[in-house]
Amino acid sequence: MLVTGFLVTVLAGVFAVSVKAFRARTPEPQAISIASTAPIATPTSITPSIPESARQDREAALVDVRSSVRVGVARRGQEDGKPYVELVMSPLAIDRESQAYEAWLLRQVPYEFFSLGEMVTNDLGEFVVRWEGGKDGTVDDYTRVVVTLEKKDGNPDPGEQVIKGTFGAD
Repeated sequence: MLVTGFLVTVLAGVFAVSVKAFRARTPEPQAISIASTAPIATPTSITPSIPESARQDREAALVDVRSSVRVGVARRGQEDGKPYVELVMSPLAIDRESQAYEAWLLRQVPYEFFSLGEMVTNDLGEFVVRWEGGKDGTVDDYTRVVVTLEKKDGNPDPGEQVIKGTFGAD
């Protein structure tokens, strides 16, 4: 009985030291940056994991994440050898003096995103943005669209995600 008690105490001590050592390890910080548009021109070797339907689909429904209501559409393609992405949507009204909608294109593997720009209103009162890339580039590996609600405070980081869409989704 004395030996069993001693072994339990030793094992509990080893466990406590192991947990403390595990928690003391600090993970490598992962840098998340807004990428320039340059990487779009050269697809990576990892891209085959993206379903072909998502890579070829030209439209994505834009859905308000707060209400699950479809509010617009994102389109992508090639024009004069250059990739383009355009969004047209009618979301909730915002205070244009202090807020803005900004569109982002996202690639899952390897993870990367970039801004398509701040959305403006057209003659119909819809929020729109059109982005064009470099000659012979592609955006087929970028299968997700996110629209964020931005405070006009000079912070370049993405704000609250309020609208999402996926190319290749039903």
